[in-house]
Amino acid sequence: MKTKDFIKMLQEADPEGEGYVRLPWGGAPWFAEAKEGYWDGPYQYLEDVDPKKPNLHKKRLVTSTLGYKVDIHSLEYDSIIWDEKGDMDKIRNRIRVDYNWVSDEKENAFWKDIEDEAKYARERDENFLKEWYQRVLEEWYHEDWEIRQPLDKPIGYYHCMKAHKLFHVPKTLNQGQCDILIRSGNFYPEKKEKYYVWHHDPEKGKNWKIKK
Repeated sequence: MKTKDFIKMLQEADPEGEGYVRLPWGGAPWFAEAKEGYWDGPYQYLEDVDPKKPNLHKKRLVTSTLGYKVDIHSLEYDSIIWDEKGDMDKIRNRIRVDYNWVSDEKENAFWKDIEDEAKYARERDENFLKEWYQRVLEEWYHEDWEIRQPLDKPIGYYHCMKAHKLFHVPKTLNQGQCDILIRSGNFYPEKKEKYYVWHHDPEKGKNWKIKK
């Protein structure tokens, strides 16, 4: 279905345009993104089996990579839970239940499921921090390597940290490595004339944390 046909279908279903869009697989529409048809996998649309006899219940499903498409991104509970790394205070601030017919028992069960998933997310994040902390130490904090970040990039900006060593080509740290320096509490940035230098010092690092 092309975007113009999708808009027309919504307008026919809800002429006033005040109804909320419900996705049968859950979540809420978040944003739309146009891209080439082959990018991030093919798209699908419906066509009539017999164009001369349109029938809502007799459609052919076509999978294609031709032309361009518009991806509809949705935001779900899991995305919020993992984005906030299991922090229930932040999660509760981003999820609101607005039922007018569900019992307290069911609402409590809903939050219990959220808390269970959040606990698992926290455990995974703690394991991630421990594992990548060791990786960063082993890879970059030896033999005179120095992690630098340009002053024009704010602290917390990923993909801007590079490992420098005399007579070597600078190497860019990946997102996991940047995340460890920013969040683990074992590193801290020292401001130099042209860049920050990220030092490994758990004692000083525990007193420095980016506010996110």
